[in-house]
Amino acid sequence: MPDPHLYAWLQERYPATFPLERAAIKPLKVNIHLDNLAQHPKLDIDELRRALACWCGRPTYLRAVQRGGARIDLTGQAAGEVTPEQAAYATERLQWLAERAQRRRAAATKPVEKRTAATPAVDIPPATPALARIPSRPILTLKRRAGT
Repeated sequence: MPDPHLYAWLQERYPATFPLERAAIKPLKVNIHLDNLAQHPKLDIDELRRALACWCGRPTYLRAVQRGGARIDLTGQAAGEVTPEQAAYATERLQWLAERAQRRRAAATKPVEKRTAATPAVDIPPATPALARIPSRPILTLKRRAGT
């Protein structure tokens, strides 16, 4: 999960690109992380990638890509178009998310099987003493030293 402070920073610094309102979300420019790193070289690239992956994996964002149209850069200006392949991928991803949610709901509503308590085993013979198990083995004993 990405750092929530980075999310808040992105939304504060680039409100046109990372809007708070779901209806205003638009597809981002391809490789927008490079623009962000060029303007802010101290950003942790891994944390930024996690934040952008989370942003772009949201159903709201995927629906925006599915609709197609212009992609936007950090300033909110047009920077390319959504290709038909990208729109098709967004459709597949949305379908997969819906199926996963359905499987999770079904698993959550599945009745739990009633478990029965374990029954103790009564036909197991009692353990024999260790010495009786190996009759040919000599018994070793240790002598204590005087004074210990």
